[in-house]
Amino acid sequence: MYSIYTTPALVLNIRPYGDNDMILTILTKKFGVLRAVATGLRKEKSKLRFSLQLLSLADISLVKGKGIWRVTNAKHSESLLTEKRINLLEKIKLTITRLVQGEETGNLFEIVTKGILIDTDDVDAVEMIIILRILNDLGYIEGIGLEEFLKSTEITQELVEKSNEKKKEIIKVINKGFKVADM
Repeated sequence: MYSIYTTPALVLNIRPYGDNDMILTILTKKFGVLRAVATGLRKEKSKLRFSLQLLSLADISLVKGKGIWRVTNAKHSESLLTEKRINLLEKIKLTITRLVQGEETGNLFEIVTKGILIDTDDVDAVEMIIILRILNDLGYIEGIGLEEFLKSTEITQELVEKSNEKKKEIIKVINKGFKVADM
């Protein structure tokens, strides 16, 4: 008997698998980044089709199979695709898929979702803060002098403004973190 796990998740990538299935790359709150098969998702009659859209939040029920997770159910909660967020989401998606090699837990889900949901026009500053936090959560940086950006998963307008003041320092730390990650 298999156990069913339900967790909030962000759909990072979707690709075809076989005739009717899709493989999803999802960032989950409980299990970190994982890949799961959604059986029959490409069929027009699929009940999961609208819940599992690219770059959307959903409560996803999963079963761990022998080699891969399988999606058993999903309930759509919010689409993150807005004009302001598309570019940000793509960069965050690339960062996560590049750096996270397996099922890693931590604060990744909160870092990404809370960062993306902030209502601000300064998307570049939000991107900088989210990537800094991702690198920190994965252990690729030392946030010396930048602790105020790392102590929480929340992003406030005040923090966005402070990040612009320390932009050069933050970018330097981010670049160093990517170099460490690529070793």
